[in-house]
This record gives sequence, structure tokens and C-alpha cells, in this order.
Amino acid sequence: MKNLDVFEVRRVNLKTIIDQQFAGVQRGLAANQILVRV
Repeated sequence: MKNLDVFEVRRVNLKTIIDQQFAGVQRGLAANQILVRV
């Protein structure tokens, strides 16, 4: 049971990291669009 809990925590942490990276990419794309419009 402990091993399962550790795996679950790692999976959640990995998802959080991926979400943060995706948010960073979205911000980068938005910034690029603003530069292109100007």
C-alpha cells in the first residue's frame, strides 16, 4: 500500500510539472502573437 501511495504522489507531481510547462508554452505563444500583431 505504501508503494502505491508513493507512486500516486509521483504521478501527481509529474502531472503538475507538465501542467506548469504547458502553461509556460501557452504564455510564450500568447507573447509571440502580441509581438506579431505589433
